[in-house]
Amino acid sequence: MNDSPEKRQMSESYNQIRVHFHVCPSQTCVEVHDALERLALLPGCVDYDLRYSQSNIFQWTITGVWSHAENRNRHYCSEQIQVLFRCLILQRASLICCSEGEMLHSKDLDA
Repeated sequence: MNDSPEKRQMSESYNQIRVHFHVCPSQTCVEVHDALERLALLPGCVDYDLRYSQSNIFQWTITGVWSHAENRNRHYCSEQIQVLFRCLILQRASLICCSEGEMLHSKDLDA
C-alpha cells in the first residue's frame, strides 16, 4: 500500500522584465511601486515583484507570476503595464528586456 500523498503537476506562468539604466535610478520611485501594486491586483496574478541587483545598482528585475498563461497574456494589454513602462522610461531606463515562460511544480493532493 502506498502511503505517500498523491501529487499533481501544477503550472504557473511568469513574465520577467529586466531593466538597465545608464544613470542610477531612484529606488524610491513611488510611481513604479504603485504600478506594481496595481498589476498585482489583476485577475490571476499570484505575485508581481521588483528586485534590485545587489551587484549592479543599474539593473532591476521585475517578475510577475500568474495562475495561467491566459491571465499573463491578458495583462500585456492592460493600462497597468502601460503605466509601468511609462514610469520606467521616466526613470531613464536605457534597456527593457521582456521574457515569459511556465514553471512546473508538484502539489500534494488531499486524499
